[in-house]
Amino acid sequence: EDAVDNVIAFDRLDRGLSKHLGGVFSGHGIRISTKGQTFNRKFGDGRVSTPKTRASSPKHGKTDPDNKPHVGGNTWAGGTGGSDTAGLGGRGGPYRLDSGHPVHQVSDEMKREVSEEAKRRAKKMAEEALEKKLKELDMGKLDWKRYNNLR
Repeated sequence: EDAVDNVIAFDRLDRGLSKHLGGVFSGHGIRISTKGQTFNRKFGDGRVSTPKTRASSPKHGKTDPDNKPHVGGNTWAGGTGGSDTAGLGGRGGPYRLDSGHPVHQVSDEMKREVSEEAKRRAKKMAEEALEKKLKELDMGKLDWKRYNNLR
């Protein structure tokens, strides 16, 4: 049960998902804690971003030690509405990274401007980051597949 709690720790941040997972696991005789740090977040509240740069070279980005909100750039990891860096609402980044700030969304039209080459590089980085995370969690690809089937 502790191992399951560790694997779904991130999902516990979403109150609805945490409750759902608790029910699923309970149905299989596995008790997990559905209490703890959870929050509900509103996305899509109309915040729009026009990135300052083109999407061309995906990267993780720098980590802001003060966790200030960053919008529309391509420097900071966890920013929103920018280009190339890991974050939310932007384009061309290798994976999603939530720093807890309101999300600013890039238009679908701007997202379509990302080159196929940049998309390939971002996908490769995402796959490498997933492999690293699975290794940290002592999970294999089959474990990951099973976990995703529960979501």
